[in-house]
Amino acid sequence: MKKHVLLLILLFSSLISFPQKAAQNGFSIKEFIKAQKAKGDTIWLPHYYTIYKIVNEEEYETFFKVILEYYPGTANIESEIFVKQDNDTLRKFIFYYDDMNRIISTIIQDYTGIQGYTWRNKNKIDQFYNQSGWDSLYLNYKWSNGDTIWKKKSLRGITYYDNYGEAFIYKDSTCGWNGNNWILIDGNRRDYSFNEFGQVNDLKASFFRNNQWEYDFRIQYFLCNDTTGLFDKKITYVWNNGQWQNYFRFTEIVIHNWHGFGNYGTDIEYEHKVREWWNGNEWVYILKRNNYYDSLGSNIHYRYYWINNNWQLTGRSSEIHNDRNLITLVQGEEYSNNEWDTIWGSRYSFEYLGPIWKVMQLEEYDTLLTKWVHTYDHVLSDFSFVLNTPEVKADKKANGLKVIPNPVKNIMFLQPEDKTDKIKTVNIYTITGNRVFEKTFRGSPQQANIDVSALKNGIYVLNVITKQGNRLQKKFMKE
Repeated sequence: MKKHVLLLILLFSSLISFPQKAAQNGFSIKEFIKAQKAKGDTIWLPHYYTIYKIVNEEEYETFFKVILEYYPGTANIESEIFVKQDNDTLRKFIFYYDDMNRIISTIIQDYTGIQGYTWRNKNKIDQFYNQSGWDSLYLNYKWSNGDTIWKKKSLRGITYYDNYGEAFIYKDSTCGWNGNNWILIDGNRRDYSFNEFGQVNDLKASFFRNNQWEYDFRIQYFLCNDTTGLFDKKITYVWNNGQWQNYFRFTEIVIHNWHGFGNYGTDIEYEHKVREWWNGNEWVYILKRNNYYDSLGSNIHYRYYWINNNWQLTGRSSEIHNDRNLITLVQGEEYSNNEWDTIWGSRYSFEYLGPIWKVMQLEEYDTLLTKWVHTYDHVLSDFSFVLNTPEVKADKKANGLKVIPNPVKNIMFLQPEDKTDKIKTVNIYTITGNRVFEKTFRGSPQQANIDVSALKNGIYVLNVITKQGNRLQKKFMKE
């Protein structure tokens, strides 16, 4: 279950998050927003999304909700609030950005409905960037009950090679704070060798163990085109008894859509490769993979094992994409008696709101029932116009909302802090995004009294739309 929930989160994050590097292929919401803003088009983004667990064919159960808040006039997420099953502990992530829209700090808070109904600090991560613009340092803090300042917890540092304008990780290490100094506690290191064209042809990996750096494995790349870095064989060695020893190798390598890379990693798409294992005396065939790709990013991987001196087809895995480069099927199958049997899988279907999907339904393959079962619905809700709106260049008070008293028991007084503006509509939402109050004023008064005595105790979000078209939000507590 955790695997599929993580897939859901990753799928949604791919639509609303803003990575430091643009995706090389497929749909990018950041690039879409940039293009739409250049044309002056309207952009709609969700304010919360919900994952519903399917109990049976007619019954749904809320698995968790996430409430999103954006910085005014941007698509940068100011905070995310996670609510499990509506009533469980809440967790909040607050994001801060630099002037290049890069996240520089994240604060994590918990809320349990105790200690004066306040959010409690839990962790903080400060993120720093080197001169090349790559993230290079993460400073982690923790907050315990009774603390008045953030306490240092750990420090993660990343050192990059910058080879021919391409930065990639050389060393990634983590230190713990002992109260006086940072002490190295964990890490991994990559030592690269390059040819005259700047392409990697050898790397050695080390890990920090037993208070020292120790070799672990080594990969040699056998280049068939030095200028692009294309290779057709690679050998992996392990460090044993003070020397490198053969472990396994890939041969007959054919790489899909190769354009030349210096930083070889797991994101390489192989059309064909054969794996061999060193048995102590000679190289022995193990398996072979043939992979097929289409223009949408879909791929099917066929797996063969070397059995009785022949390659025998044993299984395949599929990842199918739609024309928006979203995954619609992830499936694993075994081949026996000339038939394909599904052994695991997930299927996704989407309903769209313009360029962004609004509803995603998930089916999982049940191996006991040997059929696809509808398990989750992932719904993006409360879409609001958040970009390309006129920005008010006044101070914070001019865009604020006065709420008295707060906390409130019965009657709540509202007034825009911009005294030239007037109230048009008042909406009240629960922290999970359900609307529990709505009122529209005909005369657009400058102030209003709202009776909230019928609401249950808890935290609510007040949303006021003014005559000038401003949207004013503020949280309040009903007690």
